[in-house]
Amino acid sequence: ACVPTEQNYVELIRRRYPATLNLGMVGNGPLLMLAGLKEYLTETRPGIVLWFYMVGNDVTFDLNREKHFARLTEYLRPGHRQGLLNRQPDCDAFLRGVTDREYASRLADTMHMGGPSRFYGLWSVRQALGLQVGETLLDPSQVDFPLLRQILDEAQRVTLGWGGRLYFVYLPAESRFREAKHRRAHDAIRGRVLAILEELKIPVIDVLPAMSRQPAIDEMFAYPGAHYSPAGNRLVAETVL
Repeated sequence: ACVPTEQNYVELIRRRYPATLNLGMVGNGPLLMLAGLKEYLTETRPGIVLWFYMVGNDVTFDLNREKHFARLTEYLRPGHRQGLLNRQPDCDAFLRGVTDREYASRLADTMHMGGPSRFYGLWSVRQALGLQVGETLLDPSQVDFPLLRQILDEAQRVTLGWGGRLYFVYLPAESRFREAKHRRAHDAIRGRVLAILEELKIPVIDVLPAMSRQPAIDEMFAYPGAHYSPAGNRLVAETVL
């Protein structure tokens, strides 16, 4: 997000390792990432698996949403898969149906829902002026750390099962560098997550120290509250490599 495809960190890593496969999707949290790993990587069996983690939403919004879907929590069971790689026609038909229904619903509600909420928030104007948009203060008490541990434990177990190695890539969010209240919340969650990784003996590629050393943190992000800029993506790729 926020940069052309050729400038994101996956593409920059792929220049060094052309066989790099990206399973990242917009909105994926830890349970969806585990599902993708078990459905697709068990077939390709890569030697290295990079689990990219963004504290800004992965263990707050995403995980708290995903854990209410039984079809996703089933992936915590050893050996559970739906065989999606061999059910592409079924997946295509399902996605076409969802897309058609969503499109029809949005088309019908455009005049009533889409415009006003964004207009009243002056979203585009605030973004153009470089102001913060969509700010949310993280709450460590809302993070389901036991569930995150289960997910990472299963991800590592499956990866080791085919002879691969799982690496956890810690990506800092823009809000951590902006105000003390954000930094305290981010660091409280970070401490708990790193403790889980140490317990599970999952190696960590930590981007935070490298980013903290940058003389102009603002240049690492596309705008306040956004994803990484081209410079930020380069830093992530260099750190991983």
